[in-house]
Amino acid sequence: RAIRRLLHALRYGHNSLQAKNAFQGLGERYERLGNLPRSIWYYSRALELAEDDANTRCWRGQVYYQHGDWDAARTDLEEALGSDDMELAAEDREIAEQYLRELRRRSH
Repeated sequence: RAIRRLLHALRYGHNSLQAKNAFQGLGERYERLGNLPRSIWYYSRALELAEDDANTRCWRGQVYYQHGDWDAARTDLEEALGSDDMELAAEDREIAEQYLRELRRRSH
């Protein structure tokens, strides 16, 4: 049901803040459903509309990690942590740092 509502919101345009939020919401929903490629796709669409959104970049980085795309995960997580966007929640910042520590361990 939530997915249908979010898709309905996109009928009014794909270039608005509402569309960015809908794409972000769809990314979250598909992540919860375990459809990681679709989740990445929707998070990517949200970032096309707001590339400086540290939260979306952090969340996509976590999904890339879960999907096994270590390089993409590292890039997104580092960019999210290095962002000037003050919206990155402390909890998301901690999670991003944990994922990056794990990625560093994998590379050694």
